Amino acid sequence: KSLRIEEWSSWIKPQAKGNTPMYDALLQIRDMVTEWCNKPQNADSFPPIVFNITDGVGSNCSHQDLLSISEQIRSIGTNDGKVLLVNIHMASDDNSSAVIFPSDSDIDESNHRMKLLAECSSIMPEAFNGLIRAQRGDCATPPFHAMSYNASLTEVITILNIGSRSITNLL
Repeated sequence: KSLRIEEWSSWIKPQAKGNTPMYDALLQIRDMVTEWCNKPQNADSFPPIVFNITDGVGSNCSHQDLLSISEQIRSIGTNDGKVLLVNIHMASDDNSSAVIFPSDSDIDESNHRMKLLAECSSIMPEAFNGLIRAQRGDCATPPFHAMSYNASLTEVITILNIGSRSITNLL
């Protein structure tokens, strides 16, 4: 089976101003990954990995809207699996500690932003559990949410490295 790499110059141009129109961005992502996954030549490909890097929660939708669009994205896939949606929160606007790839017990139920991002995120495939534990340096129990909260730049790079690693190299 041959590997075909498709190069994209840019799917979405990043912007940093004003509010966080996350819903609109995720609508675009949903449509792009649907189109890509529906192409016959991509049917047996590894499904897309979406990294949503944000400083907050969507300012243009309700929590339910954000949960719904995230579920729609996570339900799209190829014959090889479903889209992996990784949410990375990069602000430190509250007193919460940084958390990467949290398990359920790591999510602060009183922190509505953290809880919402966790609910919107995919669950990491089991093949990544060893890498996640090694990075976290603790005895965390899977399943791990494909997300971070209050991530530093170093942690963002770690998440990008783990999240984009080929599963075939882990098995």
